[in-house]
Amino acid sequence: MTDRTVAPYGAWRSRIRIDDVVGDVIVLAEPWIDGDDTYWIEGRPTEGGRRVLVRAAADGSTVDVTPPQFNVRTRVHEYGGGSYVAAGGIVVFSDFSDGRLYRVDPGASEAVPITPPGPWRYADMRADLGRRRFYAVREDHGIGSGAAGEVVNTIVSIPLDGGEPTVLVSGPDFVAAPRMSPDGSHLAWLEWDHPDMPWDATRLRFAPIAADGSLGDAALAAGGPDESIVQPEWAPDGTLHLISDRSGWWNLYRLVEGPRLEPIAPMEAEFADPSWIFGRSSYGFLPDGTIVAAGRSDGHDHLFHIAAGERMGEVDIPFTELEGLQVGPDGVVVLAGSPVDPWVVVRLDPATLAVAGVLRRATTVTFDPDTYSRPEPIEFPTVGERTAHAFFYPPANPESVGPDGEKPPLLVLTHGGPTSNTLTALDFA
Repeated sequence: MTDRTVAPYGAWRSRIRIDDVVGDVIVLAEPWIDGDDTYWIEGRPTEGGRRVLVRAAADGSTVDVTPPQFNVRTRVHEYGGGSYVAAGGIVVFSDFSDGRLYRVDPGASEAVPITPPGPWRYADMRADLGRRRFYAVREDHGIGSGAAGEVVNTIVSIPLDGGEPTVLVSGPDFVAAPRMSPDGSHLAWLEWDHPDMPWDATRLRFAPIAADGSLGDAALAAGGPDESIVQPEWAPDGTLHLISDRSGWWNLYRLVEGPRLEPIAPMEAEFADPSWIFGRSSYGFLPDGTIVAAGRSDGHDHLFHIAAGERMGEVDIPFTELEGLQVGPDGVVVLAGSPVDPWVVVRLDPATLAVAGVLRRATTVTFDPDTYSRPEPIEFPTVGERTAHAFFYPPANPESVGPDGEKPPLLVLTHGGPTSNTLTALDFA
């Protein structure tokens, strides 16, 4: 490093130009694995912010899946998420302009509508290829559709070839996460009611799927007043897993005979976020039956490999933020970032969980890592004898330094809580 120029704070020259911040930056979201293919959504400022579904083949080549007139996005619960699903090469996605679902078949360049036009929105889809159907959360915005004119949320079954959806679950004020068991015999889902938010109290139910596709009697698996259940998933052996905050921390559990919940590698870490976005995923099952999971502690994410439901080891990776973890038989994909890395779509080796390759970067602009300020976690007392947490970013510039005895100005930024938090990934925005 060369000798640095002494200059007052606020007068330093920066290597980062305005064009670097706005000229070549996209938004990455919703990674997915289907066989050898990896999918993700790109929000492209150069196309008016349109969200495009992209597929990467095993050889690394990429192609836009959705035609130019489509914007892959949903507004169910207003926050959206879970806006597409890919299974067996078939893609079903929600278009933002009309709320309808469209299907793109393998090798096709056109999207075919499969839900009728109307006041409906769809999200959080899962395929049932054996029955040529898939499951989704549907939100009805028809005038007077619910009590006091509120929207009505249901879980529906929709033919892949198009047609009228069949309502499977109705009654609760909100529903989410329809998840079919590996053998296709059961469907699990989440539900909750006003005035609770999904991070206050939810219920996890499951029911058998009949031969005609309807659901049998539902059973309560977990949840209720003062317990938040999120991210239900079925293990390959058919055991229902979930994340619960019953210990005060969002930790992993599995449903065993009784029924009762058995904790999996309990620790003081959060393996989930407040569920105000569909399709969030922080864990999955590797081919050998072990679990890979992203948990948050000390202000950033950690990657854990959990074996036999109890032995836990942290995986050393060069990232501090992990989002949308997806696990398939041949790979693991996740959005990742760090204080010196904007978000990337990264693939991990399923055997070692080491980084196997970066499929897409939010920007191609790179700088000397010393250009970026590194966040330092701090805490301070606040009202009610509570403790508040924050990141402190000290001034950083490889070419400049402040005068002796001069303190830098302090710029305080707050996140948009109470259900969000500040992240450590480099963000040019």
